[in-house]
Amino acid sequence: PEVHAQLAAAAPDACPVVAYGNLVPPAALGIPVHGWINLHFSLLPAWRGAAPVQHALIAGDEITGASTFRLEAGLDTGPVFGTVTERIRSTDTAGDLLARLADAGAHLLLATLDGIAAGTLEAVPQPAAGVSLAPKIEVADARVDFTRPAFAIERHIRGCTPAPGAWTTFRGERLKLGP
Repeated sequence: PEVHAQLAAAAPDACPVVAYGNLVPPAALGIPVHGWINLHFSLLPAWRGAAPVQHALIAGDEITGASTFRLEAGLDTGPVFGTVTERIRSTDTAGDLLARLADAGAHLLLATLDGIAAGTLEAVPQPAAGVSLAPKIEVADARVDFTRPAFAIERHIRGCTPAPGAWTTFRGERLKLGP
């Protein structure tokens, strides 16, 4: 409640967030005049959740990107202001791709805030089709399953690099794997 009161007293036009990782409490969502504007590293509605870059790589997507959207009560469900696309290279790790998306996404977020301030940009509702989820990848999820096809193993390793780090066990010892 104290933070909400301080935020309301500041009377922000918008609150930009990047890689926040939590839901903004409903009481705080309505405080900024133009809402909370999130930079998310996928082409929404694809890969809603905490690990969109990792899941795009693991799934074998060829194109991904970043989206700016207005937060609402649902997880990454708000209307979209803009997107940028990025080709996924065959050698990309999650770290490589995230670095490129962070750079392009920073420019997108600034352009979005400028468009909102100028009154020239309106958010568009996300389509109902094409929704996919990208939950956080835990250490246990990063274990490589060698019964899967080689292409799936390679994608899994790249998608889990650098974090949480793909791994397996060999002779009872944990072994980190990398591209």
